[in-house]
Amino acid sequence: MNDLTKLGLQGGNEANSKEDQAAAAAERKAEQENMKNSILNQILDQHALARLNTLRVAKPERAAMIEAILVNMMRTGQLRSKISEDEFVEILNRVPTSQSNSLKVNFERRQDSSDEEDFMKDL
Repeated sequence: MNDLTKLGLQGGNEANSKEDQAAAAAERKAEQENMKNSILNQILDQHALARLNTLRVAKPERAAMIEAILVNMMRTGQLRSKISEDEFVEILNRVPTSQSNSLKVNFERRQDSSDEEDFMKDL
């Protein structure tokens, strides 16, 4: 084979390798998601799971944080039985909401000496 053909084949192999890596990463992510959902199905009763799904639609970041907390509680043995909806609500209330929603903006108007002079003239 000539050098151009070899380069073309090598480039194709590299592209396939990147595609394979991306596919493997997507597969790992899907597998982790399935494991997390399986754990959540084991530790939440039907009503609590429905509430979590509603939260996931409304506030995905907060739902992900709650899911991580629940999975961690399961792994560390803090859960003895399925979590009811009332217990799930207690967990939701204990976890603070993100600080990004409570952004506070203060407006301060600069006072210019000409503003004071104009104000004094009007009096």
